[in-house]
Amino acid sequence: MSLSRRNLLRSLTLGSSATIAAAAWSAPARSQVDSSQPQTWTLASVWDTESFIYAYLERFAAQVNLQTQGQLQINLVRPRDPRECLAEVGSGKIQMGHGMPLLWEAQLPAASYFMSIPFGLTAPEQGLWLTQGGGQALADEVYGSVGCKYFPGGNLGFGGGGWFKTEVTDLSSLEGLHIQSSGLAAAVWQALGAQVVTLPLPEVQRQFATDRLGAVEYVGPEQDRNANLHRSAPFYYFPSWQRPGTLLDFFIHLDTWMALPSSLQRALEITIAAFNQMLLNEQTYLNQQALQRLISQDGVQLRRFPDSVLLRLESITGTVLRERASANPEVAKVIDHLIRFRAEQLSWVQAVELSYLDSRRWTWTR
Repeated sequence: MSLSRRNLLRSLTLGSSATIAAAAWSAPARSQVDSSQPQTWTLASVWDTESFIYAYLERFAAQVNLQTQGQLQINLVRPRDPRECLAEVGSGKIQMGHGMPLLWEAQLPAASYFMSIPFGLTAPEQGLWLTQGGGQALADEVYGSVGCKYFPGGNLGFGGGGWFKTEVTDLSSLEGLHIQSSGLAAAVWQALGAQVVTLPLPEVQRQFATDRLGAVEYVGPEQDRNANLHRSAPFYYFPSWQRPGTLLDFFIHLDTWMALPSSLQRALEITIAAFNQMLLNEQTYLNQQALQRLISQDGVQLRRFPDSVLLRLESITGTVLRERASANPEVAKVIDHLIRFRAEQLSWVQAVELSYLDSRRWTWTR
């Protein structure tokens, strides 16, 4: 996923406490801060300075200043090499970073599993996992191995399953299909028999406009529409089995975090929670609006992947996860933890959430 303006993710999200979020983002700061000298931190963002993400981070920096009554001030910059951002924070060269866990796969393989896994946790479930299910402690352990303190950095929520030039009727529809994908999903598509490429957005757009690409998996309705992907393919497939929630990350130099007065730690935690909740709300709304425009204005045809395809994709995902786990003990620990938490959620989701959503199909408003 290129980090230029044209292919940047245009907004962010992740769940936390809505009450804390609303109070922290909109109300004047109430935290009692230490009477020490104000501190100034550098926050390195991997995102282009013209992107929506960067603009949100500018607001975040301003809110930290407000929440701490000026005792903690944050300067937002771009690192020379975005993929070195985590290492620079871990070494203490800069105090704080924001990025996407998939970027750290080479230096911290377990990090990407906090971002998303196919058929894994939704954005609200990721929030539950972190705050109630032990995920935060596990993330702190993983990121702590490179000298960082972990915080959730926004979640894109539900996305799209992908754009296809022809309908997906069964598994044979995907054999040999040239598809744009990334992350763990790319490995799953490849194991299914598809021909996978991972390209920057401008190249994706160029190839998708020709016959070189038959399908593209990007982000979600808002970003996909902005990228004009609907102009190259009529069929938009759901669900987003690849990334039911896409969690970005904040990370702070561990020693710097530990040395921060407790009042400033708490203020920063509140502001991060507010950032996460606001972004999840906004991204969900923007995607809802964009999907309606795709249908009503652009003539896009929504499709659901056939059950036979979804079952096969889920089976392959299990195989890929087991292979990854067997190759790295730290990865195995995170995967096992995620799988256990996901299993614990199933009875609640099936008995409570799915049964309610199924009943809501009745159109009592008509």
